[in-house]
Amino acid sequence: MNITGNKLRDVSFNEHIIEVDSASEHEHVRVNNCTSNKSDIDFPIDAKTMERVFDPIVSFEIWNRLGPDWRINPGSFSKQFAEFFSTPRPSIAEYEAGLAALKEYQAVVDKLFDEVDVIITPTVPLVAPPIAGPIDGIKILRNTWPFNAAGTPAISIPLETPGLPVGMQLIGKRGDDDKLLQIARTFRPSP
Repeated sequence: MNITGNKLRDVSFNEHIIEVDSASEHEHVRVNNCTSNKSDIDFPIDAKTMERVFDPIVSFEIWNRLGPDWRINPGSFSKQFAEFFSTPRPSIAEYEAGLAALKEYQAVVDKLFDEVDVIITPTVPLVAPPIAGPIDGIKILRNTWPFNAAGTPAISIPLETPGLPVGMQLIGKRGDDDKLLQIARTFRPSP
């Protein structure tokens, strides 16, 4: 199998964590030794993509599914989740604009896979947080939500580090789940 390894260059989130960068760079060296083609690519997102593509859809669907329950029994929701309902429900026009933006975003992401087999990123841009927290949910999701929104298959592989765990995320083309799993099987923890 010809694997094309691609390191995702700046997804508009510029913070770097030394432990993540170190483990990722070590794994990229291993990937480069196993691939025939490798390159850095620019991913088609910016600081407003989630707001434009994802937020109106998720908010609209949460409001439609859980809004009536919240109105009847707000005490059944956690304080943090109940805060969501202090935001207005998106209009149908905002929801439809989000769906159109999502379709356009997915088409742009699909085109990336015309030239690459797999995209490689850290799964999250930080080491695993302590169980007791705090956990920054936005930071935890920022490397995964672009691919969730794109509908692409992704798998996280643990990387060896001297400290807390770090994961490497492999992302494949929509519909190529089996191919992505075959590629993921080629990765083994280093000795």
